[in-house]
Amino acid sequence: MSSVTQLPPKAIRLAAYAVILGVAIWAGIRLFADSNSESTNDAYVTADFTLVAPRVAGQLSEVLVEDNQQVKAGQLLVRIDDRDFRA
Repeated sequence: MSSVTQLPPKAIRLAAYAVILGVAIWAGIRLFADSNSESTNDAYVTADFTLVAPRVAGQLSEVLVEDNQQVKAGQLLVRIDDRDFRA
């Protein structure tokens, strides 16, 4: 003779629905709550860049291009102030 009381199937079904609903709510919060921030353990950033260096040192007097503007080979990018080099 066993003294274990069995729960009615309706109570088991109700508990299962409550667990499923709780997991769905938790997943929705995790998915949509911090949608503005990214996180990762193995992030890296890559970029294409080109080093631009003058042949002579000096202060810039004028910049002739805008940010992220496409330029052609040989195009003048900046003017160097030549007051230090004038005789």
